[in-house]
Amino acid sequence: MKTSKDFKDKLSKGIITASMLEAALYSVNKRAKNYRDKEREIKDSYGKYSKYARTPHAKKEDFYKKKKSYSKL
Repeated sequence: MKTSKDFKDKLSKGIITASMLEAALYSVNKRAKNYRDKEREIKDSYGKYSKYARTPHAKKEDFYKKKKSYSKL
């Protein structure tokens, strides 16, 4: 997702609107879901304890933490 000029202008002025927060939360949620699906796919292919499953799991957890912090605002 490319950041719109309107969002960039408002951010440079220190303004955060509800629509900006909504877009950020949507983006984080979508990325978390993508990493969750990737983790499941790798676990099905390589097994639960595969070294390949660690990276998507860590990124998924990171995005879930961001999602929780955004939803508290």
